[in-house]
Amino acid sequence: MNRREFLVGTQASFNAQEGDNHGQPSRRQATSKGDGDRTLGATTTLAPYTGPWEIQQAAHLLRRLSFGAPLRLVKFTHSIGLGAAIDHLLQPGLHHAPPGSYTIPGQHFTPWVDLDYDSSVDGQRVQFLQSWWVNLMINTGLFTNDDFRSEEKMALFWHNHFATGAEVVKDARMMYRQNVLLRSNAFGNFKHMVQEITLDPAMLRYLNGNTNFKSAPNENYARELQELFTIGKGPEIESGNYTNYTEDDVKAAARVLTGWVDDADTIGHSFIEAEHDAGDKEFSSAYGNRLIRGRTGEDGAREELNELIDMIFDQEETARYICRKLYRFFVNHDLNDTIEANIIGPMADILRNPPAPYEAFDMIPVMRALFGSEHFFDPELAGCSIKSPAEYFIGMCRNLEVNLPSISSSGNFYATDFIRTLMRLTGMDVCNPPTVFGWPAYYQNPLFTKMWLSEGTLTRRIQFALEIIRPEGVKVEPFNERMTMMSTLTLAESLTEDPGNPELMTQAVIDFLFSVPLSNQQFADLKEHLVGAGNGDYVWTEVWDNYSQDPLNQETRRIAEEKLRKMLDFGFRLPEFQLG
Repeated sequence: MNRREFLVGTQASFNAQEGDNHGQPSRRQATSKGDGDRTLGATTTLAPYTGPWEIQQAAHLLRRLSFGAPLRLVKFTHSIGLGAAIDHLLQPGLHHAPPGSYTIPGQHFTPWVDLDYDSSVDGQRVQFLQSWWVNLMINTGLFTNDDFRSEEKMALFWHNHFATGAEVVKDARMMYRQNVLLRSNAFGNFKHMVQEITLDPAMLRYLNGNTNFKSAPNENYARELQELFTIGKGPEIESGNYTNYTEDDVKAAARVLTGWVDDADTIGHSFIEAEHDAGDKEFSSAYGNRLIRGRTGEDGAREELNELIDMIFDQEETARYICRKLYRFFVNHDLNDTIEANIIGPMADILRNPPAPYEAFDMIPVMRALFGSEHFFDPELAGCSIKSPAEYFIGMCRNLEVNLPSISSSGNFYATDFIRTLMRLTGMDVCNPPTVFGWPAYYQNPLFTKMWLSEGTLTRRIQFALEIIRPEGVKVEPFNERMTMMSTLTLAESLTEDPGNPELMTQAVIDFLFSVPLSNQQFADLKEHLVGAGNGDYVWTEVWDNYSQDPLNQETRRIAEEKLRKMLDFGFRLPEFQLG
C-alpha cells in the first residue's frame, strides 16, 4: 500500500465520524506517485541544484531542515537564495537558558539543572525538560531573521540516533546535559560526538556502561556502539556474526570500555581504576585483526577508548551507515541500490574526505551537499513521507505563529506541555524514545513513517488543527488560557498581493501549507470552501473588498475570517496535509 492510499483509509474513517464543514465527506480520491513501484528521485544526484528557487522550494527546505516556519521567514529564506539559506540553517551556537520548574501554578521560576538529585521531584523535572525542548523547537528563529537555523531538528535527529530514555536514566539533570551535548554538536564532528556520548552520564546509565566492570563485563553499550551508533551489522554471516563485526568484537569492545561510571554528584562521569581491564584486546578480521594494547590509569583507559573509536571509524561502512540515517531522517526512507550508488556513496565520500578546512566526519560539508542537491529538491521526493508528531504539531505552531506565553512563565510550561502531550499520544515522547533503536518510523521496514498514523493518531492531529484555527483557539489548563494562531486575515494578506482573488488565494495556501501539489478537483474543493458552495468567485472578492475598505468593522471582519477558516478547515482534513 502506498502512502496516499494509506492516508485515504484513515482519512475516510475520520470523515465518517466527524464529517467536513458541510457534513459531507471529502470528494478527494487520492492517487499514488508510484512510490511503492519504483525508486523516487532515481534520476537525480548530489549535483548542485540549479532549478527554480521559489516559495515552494524555500518552504520545502524549511519543512525538512527545521520544523517549518511562518510565511515571513519562508519569504526571507527565498530572498537570500539557496546557498545563503543553507549556511544560515547550519549555524551552530545559540545559547538557551536552562529549564526550570514550578511546584504550583504561578510560583517563581526555579532552575534545577545544577541542583542535587531529588527523587521526589525528578519526574516533574523531566516533564519540564521535555516542555522546555518543545518550546525551543517552536520558537527558535521565529523572532529575528538572524536566528533561524536547523539546530533543534538536528538535535532531534541525534536524539533518535543516540536514543536514551529518561524513564531508564531516572535523572533529569543527566538528560538535560545530554540534550545540550546533542545540540552543541548538532553540526559538529560525528566521530568526536561518539567519543563524548560514550562517557555521557545518561548514556552510561541507559546502556549499563556504569556496570561494565573487569570482574563482570556488560556488553550492552559495546554492542549498540557498533550495531546502532556507528557501523551497523551488515549481512549476517553466521549466527551472531555479521559482515561488519562479530560477537567476539562486542566482547573485546566491552573490555576496552570497562571502568567508566556515571557520577551523580558532578552530573558527569568518573573512572574506577580497579574495574578497568588492562589486558590486550584483539579484534576480528572484520577490523583487520586490530590489537588494542591494554593500558592502566584513567589516561590509559581513555587512550584505549579513542583507539577503539579510531578503529571503527577507519571502516568505510561507518560513513555510509550514518549517511543512511541522515538520508532516512531528512529525505526519504526508501534506500535501494540506486540511492546507495547515486546518493549514499557520494555522501560517505564527502564525509570521509571533506574539502578544506573541514576534518573527516565533520557534518556540515555532507549536509550542505545533500540539502543543496538536485536530489533533495527532486519534485518526486516532496511529500514522500508522513510528518512525525514533532513535524506536525511543532510545524503547525510555527507556520501559523501560534502564541505562547513567555518561556519564564508557568503559562508557557502548560502550553508547551500540552503540545508535548499531543506528541506523546501520537507516538513521539521526546526524551523517552521507545527503545535504543529510536522511533520505529525511522527504521521499521516496510511501513516506516506510515507508523505515525492510525485512526486514533490521525484524529488527534486533525482535531488540533481544527481547534487552533477557531477564534477561541485551544484551551490550556489550568489557567483557562488559550493558544491561538495569528489572525487568518493577517495570514491571507501575507500570502498574496491580491487576497481578493480566490484563485490566487487558493494557490498561495497550497504553496505554503502543502508539500505536494493538489489535484484539480482538490483545488476546486478548497476554493469552494472559500467562496461558498454554489457561489461564483466574485462572492469572495466582495467579502474581501468589504473588509479591506473598512478593516475595523467587526461584521465584515467576521465574515471574511469565517470564510478563510472554512477553507483552512477543509485543507487540514486533506490526506496530503499529513505529508512532509
